[in-house]
Amino acid sequence: MIKHKRKTGGFTIVEICVYAVIFAMFMGTATGVFFWAKKSLSATQKIGDLQDLRMASIHINNELSYGNRIMFPPISNKKYSQILFKNDRNELVVVFRDEDSRLNLLNYELYKKGDPRGLKVVARNAIEFIVERPDAHLIKYSVRISDENNVENMIANAVKMRNTETNEPW
Repeated sequence: MIKHKRKTGGFTIVEICVYAVIFAMFMGTATGVFFWAKKSLSATQKIGDLQDLRMASIHINNELSYGNRIMFPPISNKKYSQILFKNDRNELVVVFRDEDSRLNLLNYELYKKGDPRGLKVVARNAIEFIVERPDAHLIKYSVRISDENNVENMIANAVKMRNTETNEPW
């Protein structure tokens, strides 16, 4: 009797189909994981941008809460791009947006002494900083920033200063 030996080195069509189905299931799962990871990263970055805006507002409010004389802007309904005031230690403090799109808080007295705390960057990628002073004790401001995807976010706030001198120097 003649026996034929079968070659065992190849795959049958059924085995190839099973492997293809398993590979497709694996790729579908992996794609879903990467999709949701990207969505999560995007949401985390959005929260980070909003946190930057919130922290900028907190820094400005904290400094203004120690203010006792607003030197600029004048009392009017016009919009300006900086705040200049003296704090409770009679130090000159300025909040402004520079040419590199950073919102800065400058304590001039500390800055001229070379103290690194004299200049703080409170927001990066600041598109706009608008300040209004409708009466002697009220400062309204808004900050707009953009993220790396050019999505804009904005925060607006107002500070009522109670101990502000009203005799304006001009």
